[in-house]
Amino acid sequence: MDHRNFADAGHAHMYLRDCIIMIDGEPAYVFSVDGQWTIAFRYLHEEEDNRAHELQIDSKKISWEPVSLGFTEFGGNERRIYKVCRAPRRMWKVGVNQRNLRVRQIGRNNFNALQNLFSGGLRKCILGVWPSWKDIIEQQGGGVFHRHWAVGRKSSLYHMNSIGMVGNVLKDGPVLDEKHSYLQQSLDKDIR
Repeated sequence: MDHRNFADAGHAHMYLRDCIIMIDGEPAYVFSVDGQWTIAFRYLHEEEDNRAHELQIDSKKISWEPVSLGFTEFGGNERRIYKVCRAPRRMWKVGVNQRNLRVRQIGRNNFNALQNLFSGGLRKCILGVWPSWKDIIEQQGGGVFHRHWAVGRKSSLYHMNSIGMVGNVLKDGPVLDEKHSYLQQSLDKDIR
């Protein structure tokens, strides 16, 4: 997909308004697309800055690929791990917004809407910024070490595409349950 898929600027505005897309390698929240095909946006890391940026829709700085989602952490001192996904899943859709973004706290069964798109946790999730496996083990409180993997507070191992825990973290490292052993190759590749 690219900007040529829009019939006119009004179509682009309807499609992109209130969405998060990638601009210049950073997640950005789109406010509007005007009649001159100018996108008004703000980067997610500029939560306190109300200044909007503008860019022509045909700019090479805009990525028309879907934003990447997965596990992330929200909550500051009360850090909690969440699974963040798009519902319904549409791999070709470029943006995510509050209507199609779902979050579920590890250990809970219900998905909820994300209340604040301008969060450091969502930005880190999209960009793939996490501590290393070694750092997660050393801090002993659990955390996210990859888009697809997280360690819960009681050393439970979770995978993004699985319901519930898939294994445990022991002194020797992560051990998958027998029914989730098919994830071993992915786990080995994703631990850095």
